[in-house]
Formats: sequence, structure tokens, C-alpha cells
Amino acid sequence: MSVRQIIVIAVLCLSSVSGEGVSRNLEEAKAEKHYLNHQFQTARNIYLALRDTAQNSGYIDYNIGNTYFREKQYGKALCYYRKAEEQLPRDVELQNNILQVKKRLIDTVYEENPVIFAINKVFKWIKITELIQLALLFGAIGQCCY
Repeated sequence: MSVRQIIVIAVLCLSSVSGEGVSRNLEEAKAEKHYLNHQFQTARNIYLALRDTAQNSGYIDYNIGNTYFREKQYGKALCYYRKAEEQLPRDVELQNNILQVKKRLIDTVYEENPVIFAINKVFKWIKITELIQLALLFGAIGQCCY
């Protein structure tokens, strides 16, 4: 192979890779636009399509979690935040979102299950993890995204 052929092949390979990157960036920008316009379902659908083709989907999982969080689907939000955490273990914003969603899940348990709230008031020694297990029995927290 001549040097010229190698250069042509290299240029073609680089242009095809950057073309995919541009397309991906356009899709991410479109999803972000929908998110900012409070069209969370549409944004999530775009992110889910991007996730299928992504090699490193940590930020995409984070964004999917954000769409669920905004729709108050805290169980699903936590699932996607945990998936993102596998690839972004030191991301401070992600850790803050996980703490926020856990707090919202606890609040949801109390709001949707007055029995659990009453049990907690009467029996102070019950741990929050036990309360959440009781809430799961009563169906307060929906199915996870797995």
C-alpha cells in the first residue's frame, strides 16, 4: 500500500467517525431542548435511543434519570442514577441527585401510606429500610427499570 492510499483510508475513517459524533451531538442537543421545554417523555425517548448505541452511557443514564425525576417517578430515576453511578462513581451532581431521590422516595412512602407514617410515629425504633420494605409490600414504590 502506498502512503497516499493510507492517508486516504485514514481520512475516510476519521470523517465517518466524526460524522457519527456530529449526529449523536445533534440528537443530544435535541433531547436537551425537549428537556428544557419540560417535554420529559420525548427527551427520554431520544436518550434511550442514544443509550442503545452508546459505548459509555453514564451521562445518558444520568439524563434519563433526570427525566424520570422531573416526572416524579423516583424509583425509576434511582435505577438510572445507579446505572450512571457505575460509570461515574465520583460525579458530585449525580451523588446529590441520588440523595434527593432517596429523600423523595421516603416522603412518597409517608404520603402514599398513612399506615406506614402512623407505624413510624408509634414505633420510633423501626428503621427506615424496614419502612421501605413495608411500603414495597403495599405497592408504594413502582417497579424498577431493570
